[in-house]
Amino acid sequence: MFTITAAWLEQNKTSAGAYSKQQLRVLDIDWPPRKGWQNRVIGTEIRDTQSLQFEAAAVVKTPLERCLDMIKKLSAEDLQVLSEAIKSK
Repeated sequence: MFTITAAWLEQNKTSAGAYSKQQLRVLDIDWPPRKGWQNRVIGTEIRDTQSLQFEAAAVVKTPLERCLDMIKKLSAEDLQVLSEAIKSK
């Protein structure tokens, strides 16, 4: 088990200095979070896997990274169509 601390919350903010919806979901906090949610979770114990999920969710992908993730999911046929569209520009 892992005990949530103020320091741990602070260390795991996103690059924007906040928390992602996914992070708060791991802690069972409704979106949008209500004022004082941090004080309510400090001292709470969560599973080690939850703490790792929270930490991993702090990494927010850039628009380019999200785009590349979408491209990776395309079929070979769709990639061909995309490639031709890019070449024609």
